[in-house]
Amino acid sequence: LDIFLDSFCNTQTHPEFYNDEFLSKLFVSVHRWMNLTIKVAPFDVEMRQSPFEFVEAPLLTTLSIHSPLKFPVDPDNAESRISVCHKWELPLLQSLNIYQFIPPPFHHAASLKSLHVELGCQAGGDPGWILDINSLGQFLQSFPALANLSMKITDPHSVINPPRAASFTLP
Repeated sequence: LDIFLDSFCNTQTHPEFYNDEFLSKLFVSVHRWMNLTIKVAPFDVEMRQSPFEFVEAPLLTTLSIHSPLKFPVDPDNAESRISVCHKWELPLLQSLNIYQFIPPPFHHAASLKSLHVELGCQAGGDPGWILDINSLGQFLQSFPALANLSMKITDPHSVINPPRAASFTLP
């Protein structure tokens, strides 16, 4: 089953995604999800916990998350590092595609073989995004079986934890 969620994480514009009826209908098929694409709407700062915080998708092999946001919003504020999927159980995940943000370390996908990351590459996007090298390194190190890595990083407004201050090795 292929699932595409548009305008996720925006309770003000799309409250229908946060009612029990929608979620119960969606989650009844979670055990059949094979491909999931989440397109994140402008972040709702009032939302403290995503309805998708804990998900067990035993057959999911491909996950793509698109975000128009600058991450981290505040590198010293844990709430600004909210991630859609960092607590998910995805035992068969083979491919992860991340666009426009750096998630926290992702320790529930030991089988991941392919990772694609694009940062700052949106046409007409906000040029004020921050590249946190340390966060990127921690995220990349969380995939012990990674065989293919593709990254595209374009024009950060600023860099925190620059390369001279941060180093990391991939497994």
